[in-house]
Amino acid sequence: GDKSTVAWLAPVDACHWGGIACWGPDTPGLDLCIDQLDFESNGLAGTLVPELTHLFSLRFLLLEDGDIAGNIPPLTLTRLQVLQMDSNQLNGTIPDELFGLPRLQQ
Repeated sequence: GDKSTVAWLAPVDACHWGGIACWGPDTPGLDLCIDQLDFESNGLAGTLVPELTHLFSLRFLLLEDGDIAGNIPPLTLTRLQVLQMDSNQLNGTIPDELFGLPRLQQ
């Protein structure tokens, strides 16, 4: 999908922002909840914050080939299926919480 961040400046729902996909109306209880963050090769820089865990409905976190630095926070995203963070500036150890995510495949 569109990875442009131009829509972030407009008064639109986050589900229409570039790099973000949401669950649809056919998923009761998750309608308009964030399903995917895709900032692959988007020049995303900074550090990952523990508040990512607040995105309880997230299934896909695609952050590879960016400028993300620092440690990976303990993420307890039980719906997470795909986590891609290679080719960044991350350091430290992989948090134990990631090894216990029941649906993580990649």
